[in-house]
Amino acid sequence: MNLSEQQMKFCEEYLIDHDATSAAERAGYSKNTAKKWGERLMGNVMISDYIDELLHENAEVCNKSFIIDHLKEIVRRCMQVKPVIKRTAGKKGQETVKDENGCMVYEFDAASAFKALELLGKHMGMFADKMNSPDKEKRALI
Repeated sequence: MNLSEQQMKFCEEYLIDHDATSAAERAGYSKNTAKKWGERLMGNVMISDYIDELLHENAEVCNKSFIIDHLKEIVRRCMQVKPVIKRTAGKKGQETVKDENGCMVYEFDAASAFKALELLGKHMGMFADKMNSPDKEKRALI
């Protein structure tokens, strides 16, 4: 494939957000002409082939199992109970936060754990969308 460094950079940048104008700009084309270059480059067969090749390579690395494994890891990490640490002003170091009874205060990242669990549940089909059920019309009429 006979693409210039700038054209290959465009292809790599295009994969970030699928925006040809932004990709052209990040690849080094002038801001004033990035829209024109983005359209022109996307019409180039060799550019399209290279983007397809990059997408295929990325699909092998980032597949369903990769996503699920990492969501499970996020859940594990977010559900870990860890002590709340406070940086001490003026001193080098940190100290754990204690409540009024002198017991250590713990936290976990509930929002991130919830989101990861929600995505895993959706993947597994655990949450049925009531509006997409077979008797949708019946419910709408009631």
